[in-house]
Amino acid sequence: MDKFAGAVIVIALIAAALSLMFISWQRRRRRDVSLATVRDGDNSEVRLLEVGCFYVSTTPRSEPLERLVIPGLAFRARANVGLSRAGVVIEPRGEIDTFIPAAQLRGVRAADATIDRSAGRGSLTALDWTAANGVEITSFLRIPNRLDRSLFIETVKTFLPPSNVKEPLS
Repeated sequence: MDKFAGAVIVIALIAAALSLMFISWQRRRRRDVSLATVRDGDNSEVRLLEVGCFYVSTTPRSEPLERLVIPGLAFRARANVGLSRAGVVIEPRGEIDTFIPAAQLRGVRAADATIDRSAGRGSLTALDWTAANGVEITSFLRIPNRLDRSLFIETVKTFLPPSNVKEPLS
């Protein structure tokens, strides 16, 4: 009988922990839905560049250890990232696409790590942008091909005002 009571207690604790995690995730999802960027118009503009990558995470710029649960950017996934004169579109497989208008881009840089992911020196690409409600955000991508990564960074820099283009530290 002691084993049965112990098993029931352990199962109850696990169920409580899973329930709290689910409630927490739902609360984050409701909190972050206002950060989503809805695409106006059609998707017919000519892409200047499209690269295959891994979408890693999106965090508030001032809180790099706080994951945002933006629709389409909640989970890590293989993705394509497209650049056009209108802006950047992140297309994670199995998720909705997220469009970031060029006017909302604030910077692009190499990064070493993000929440729950360390990928090596400079192997992540951090895309800084501002949500429609003014929240400063950073989305992290891992573009495996160095040439694609460099081309992506240089192309995004052409969308930025001169004051937002930062040269890498030597």
